[in-house]
Amino acid sequence: MTNFRLPPEMFTQRRMAYDLGGLGITGIVALGRYNYAKAHAPLRPHIHAGAIEICYLAAGRQTYRVAECEWHMRGGDVYFTFPDEIHDTGGQPEERSILYWLVVALDQPDGFLDLPAVEGEQLRQRLSDLRAGVRLQQLGPGLNESLDRAFLALSTEAKGFKQTKSIDERFLLQRTTVRLALTDFLLQL
Repeated sequence: MTNFRLPPEMFTQRRMAYDLGGLGITGIVALGRYNYAKAHAPLRPHIHAGAIEICYLAAGRQTYRVAECEWHMRGGDVYFTFPDEIHDTGGQPEERSILYWLVVALDQPDGFLDLPAVEGEQLRQRLSDLRAGVRLQQLGPGLNESLDRAFLALSTEAKGFKQTKSIDERFLLQRTTVRLALTDFLLQL
């Protein structure tokens, strides 16, 4: 991995969230990131129907709750919620931290992440199998690099996409960059 970083102007944004359904990458629902310099209101209980949520805490600490069990994250941790689980921060604030989240629908087996059928199914099954493993894992620093590449591609300020010949070409390049970045992230789990 290289030492890829978001441009400084993107760090001034407290919260970035994208509904990626319109991008047309099979299985990818949403991508978000917050960079809070102070604590914020607790995350309210919610679910992701048919989808897994993967949270990567790049820095700081955060508490999540599923089924009355609290999980305490610190920088470098990855936390998983599984399809249809009600989860929240257990009444705790969203802490001063940098947190990324990715919501992936696992109920769409055909063409998962627009990969060739065999590879897409293997990755989808690998994510489905996480349910049998550990909900909270320490994967260390640097996992955000792939996610940062996706955010850069999604930003309207992304330089490489402005110089394309048409809107269609810009969209295809943006979509491909996001898909590859998110696939890279998922393969690191």
